[in-house]
Amino acid sequence: MFMLLIFVRSGLVVAVVMNIFTTPAHSQKIDPVPSVGRVEVEWPDRQIGQQALRRLQSATETAFGKPLPITEQILTDSKIPVLVPEQWPTFQNLTFSTSADGDQYFLGGRLKDLKIAVVGSRIVSAPPVESPSAEAFVAPSRDPFSIVKTETGYTLGFARHGLPYTITVECRLPKTDKRCTDPKYIRSLANSMLFVGGNR
Repeated sequence: MFMLLIFVRSGLVVAVVMNIFTTPAHSQKIDPVPSVGRVEVEWPDRQIGQQALRRLQSATETAFGKPLPITEQILTDSKIPVLVPEQWPTFQNLTFSTSADGDQYFLGGRLKDLKIAVVGSRIVSAPPVESPSAEAFVAPSRDPFSIVKTETGYTLGFARHGLPYTITVECRLPKTDKRCTDPKYIRSLANSMLFVGGNR
């Protein structure tokens, strides 16, 4: 079984995929377990989100004749700031949902031979006190994005409003599609992220 752990260290988002195997009961008592908590939200100006949402809604209906799958009412289900790529309305099969407690949201979309997904969450894991990584030194980075190459594309993590966000792109032809062989495309999505609302 695999577990995705998200750590926030010095403003950086680090995603770690761990392979969890069944271990004897005595080992489970000794092994350190990451603690899970909720991050405090640094809310942006609500009016900025309302203006961005109206702009996206208007552009989408004018250019594509279809509404966005998000409205101010729907966004009240999210207890964290919702960020979307400015290019999102150009995608097809747009989806948006929140977790039952409102602490996470998920959005997706498709273009020809490409899928994107965005996840925002206030739930993070911290290394246990017994873990050597708890006191590990994290080298400062000038890059605001943490990018990981995957078999089908890229995953990009970043921190904003005090929270971790991740963007994932997957290509049908990941070895030849430039959107999945060069991180420029996923960076362009990250650089275009707009705050559109949330339930403060």
